[in-house]
Amino acid sequence: MQPAPLTPPSATPAPPADATLPYATPATARRPGRGWLATAILFGGLSLVFLAGCFMIGVMSVVSPSAVGTSQSAEPLSPAQILFVTALYLIVALCLAGAGILITVGTRALLRLMD
Repeated sequence: MQPAPLTPPSATPAPPADATLPYATPATARRPGRGWLATAILFGGLSLVFLAGCFMIGVMSVVSPSAVGTSQSAEPLSPAQILFVTALYLIVALCLAGAGILITVGTRALLRLMD
C-alpha cells in the first residue's frame, strides 16, 4: 500500500490564468513624464550657460586682473597665458554650443507637449 502524498490541508488550487475579478478595472498604460525630462534638459542648457560665464570670468581675470579686484596692472600676456586664455575660450565656445543644443531640444519637447 502506497502512502498518500503529503500536502498541507490548507492548500487551495491556484485560480486559472485567465480568471478575472469582476470588480477590478484594467490597468491603463501611463505615459512617462516627458515634461520633467524636457525641463531637466532646459535646466542643463541653462547650467551650461552659467558654466560658460564662469570660464569667461577666468579669461577676464587673466586678461585684466584689476577687473576682478586685484591691484595688478595689465601687462602683456606670456605665451603660457595666451595658451590658457585660448583654451578657456574654446571651453566657453563648447559650453555655449552645447547649451544652444540643449535649450533648443528642451524647448521643442515642451512645445510638442502643449499640442
